[in-house]
Amino acid sequence: MIDEISNYQRLCELSDGGLATVGEAESYLTSRAQCRNVLSSFEILATKYVGETAENYERSRLGHKWHSEHEAFKQLLSSVPDGATVLDIPIGTGRLLPFFQERRFDTSGIDISPDMLAQARVTAKSIGLPARIHEGDIRSVPFPTNSFDLVACLRFLNLVDERGLELVFAELARLSNDKVLIGIRYVISLTDFRGTPWDFARLMARPVWFARWVFHFLFGYRKIAKAHRQAFVFRAISKFGLSLVEMRHVERRWDSTDYVLLLLQKNPQSVSLAVVQ
Repeated sequence: MIDEISNYQRLCELSDGGLATVGEAESYLTSRAQCRNVLSSFEILATKYVGETAENYERSRLGHKWHSEHEAFKQLLSSVPDGATVLDIPIGTGRLLPFFQERRFDTSGIDISPDMLAQARVTAKSIGLPARIHEGDIRSVPFPTNSFDLVACLRFLNLVDERGLELVFAELARLSNDKVLIGIRYVISLTDFRGTPWDFARLMARPVWFARWVFHFLFGYRKIAKAHRQAFVFRAISKFGLSLVEMRHVERRWDSTDYVLLLLQKNPQSVSLAVVQ
């Protein structure tokens, strides 16, 4: 670290004639390291869903929790008018496309994996849905602000850390002119425990979640997905000009985490895109 600070100070001296203090150098390097961590998690995801993983993706999503998610998703879509413009990001293999076809949505999809996109195009063709499916990065989607009546993002938000989550929320809010529908797993707050025997068992299991969090902190995305803090999730939702319309619980897990679908409304009175500090 000392060598890096010295190098940064020399860089400042060469660039503008001013020598940075050790504190400024440490702050700069810490911010740079945080950015590298966020970037690395997104870059890892860009190479994760390829080859056999993409080909077998649908086969691994046939259990009860996936059926529950589909039912909850369909229920929440009832708040969106027929024929609405919809963006599914990341679209993956297109497992949500049949729901969009049923409602005659004008559908677009974005994913960073060419192999997943190939599967999505096969799905769209098989059900006769003329979806526009493109390769792209969820942090910077090539569509204008307010392009879609609904932006859907399922099974992605737990693959990035809190800073990455804010980056994604900012882009989802920018793209939507009305609603955002997300799927996310979070660690529930103690105030949400209802006093049932199942909840008591989940409360006793909270140290397991904490151990998993420590493991993630030490070893990063490559090891496990992330269950975000419930309070942070809802603060981020509010930060980017969104408010909760409706919630569906899909899975209440023993480790004190819930996977939920949240239908969010974009607030036209608020700033649609906040700066991620």
